[in-house]
Amino acid sequence: MKSNTCSVMSMVVVGVVVCSLAQAVEISLTASDGGGATSFNTGLHWNGGQAPSAGNTYTTGSFDLRTPTSTGNLTFGGDSLRVDSGGRFVVKAASSIFTFNNGGLILNGGGVVSASLGAISTVAGTVDVMANSFFQIGVNNEILNVDSIISGSANLTVNSVAAGSVGTVVFKGANTHTGATIVDPYGNLRLANQNALQYSTLTMSGNASSSLKFDSSVAANAFTFGGLAATNSGTGYNIGLTNNAGTPAAVALTVGGNNSNTTYAAVLSGSGSLIKTGSGTLTLAGTNTYTGATTVSNGTLSITGTLSNSPITVVNGGTLAGTGLVVNVVANAGHMAPGVGTGVGGIGTLTFASNVTWNGESAAGSSWIWDADPNSAAVDRLFINGNFSKGTGSAFCFDFRGGSLQKGTTYTLVEWTGTSGFAAGDFSATNVILPGTLGSRANFLIESGVTNRLKMQVVSPTGTLLSVW
Repeated sequence: MKSNTCSVMSMVVVGVVVCSLAQAVEISLTASDGGGATSFNTGLHWNGGQAPSAGNTYTTGSFDLRTPTSTGNLTFGGDSLRVDSGGRFVVKAASSIFTFNNGGLILNGGGVVSASLGAISTVAGTVDVMANSFFQIGVNNEILNVDSIISGSANLTVNSVAAGSVGTVVFKGANTHTGATIVDPYGNLRLANQNALQYSTLTMSGNASSSLKFDSSVAANAFTFGGLAATNSGTGYNIGLTNNAGTPAAVALTVGGNNSNTTYAAVLSGSGSLIKTGSGTLTLAGTNTYTGATTVSNGTLSITGTLSNSPITVVNGGTLAGTGLVVNVVANAGHMAPGVGTGVGGIGTLTFASNVTWNGESAAGSSWIWDADPNSAAVDRLFINGNFSKGTGSAFCFDFRGGSLQKGTTYTLVEWTGTSGFAAGDFSATNVILPGTLGSRANFLIESGVTNRLKMQVVSPTGTLLSVW
């Protein structure tokens, strides 16, 4: 092992200091620590046979580095520890804190394993996820607290080696990690910091023994996820929007800050609320039952499943889309965009189990975004089993995204079973283009009956410029 050395040479007139600065050395494990053995603070299996010390970095390679079994607070002596693919940092103490200073704990394809029955252990310092890695519970009833600030852009998986394990990994830091956080088979993750996943997409990819819990220690029960995804629905994929208190309190969950496009196929339940933010699209494909409010503040919330108990508010910058079933909606200068994409292939109907209120603007600018087929009467549509209410403002505009429409075709845009304060003259349209022309215009009419309908017919332009009524 090399170290930095400095010697002093004296001369008659002046003292000259001569320093020999050795570079830091990377030292590797040569074998895995066996039961009852540890290289954490000894030279047992390190190349060179000396205990970890400052000025050097350490790597496990494909071997296991075990901790001491004694309780207490221990700090790793090297500048950093890198756990490579095939390697593991195995926590064997019943109640200890293991701290990594300087370069911290680097996960480079390996992972951290808690392997002491009933233990409550802690990893402190910093954790950098350099390659896809994991935190794992090895035996039942363990709790592995991760006090560290987790950084890095690779994926991080939380899992267990055993079916039915009730052990839990707890994230306690305001992490800056941008890779996905994956709750895998038998994994249980608890969040004890509102920003533990602020930049990361949580992906539920487990089974009936997996779970995500919100810790009651977090002030205001507010949590932020960079994104949210689930590969399936059912126990182990579903998330309850309540904390883990004896009497659970509602959780306010904000999702979307990393601007990713994700699909959550499972169920959000409980008394909590959801705020969609960021520029990406969050698709809720499951049968969601949570009862708190939903706010679409930015980006797109697409409902292809059901959102049957949560009132929705769409504000300026937000878009509500999809082909599923939702309840009360208030559009406050936000967009409505039925269907699941743009163009003819994205045409669809979004169904409302209750009322829709459209708060327009004083001038056009917050259009509802519609797709139509120029070769048929197919068009995006809202079906409202309730009232289609005219709110504030005076501009209620449909934007057809510049796609060509068919002259003379009557398109049904909205249907409702209740009442409406709208008149046909309240509506306008933009980008109503007929093939081969510079413009066209749209006539609106309201058809009354058991089901009321707002219809639009495209007619020839009155001049060479776009004319919109």
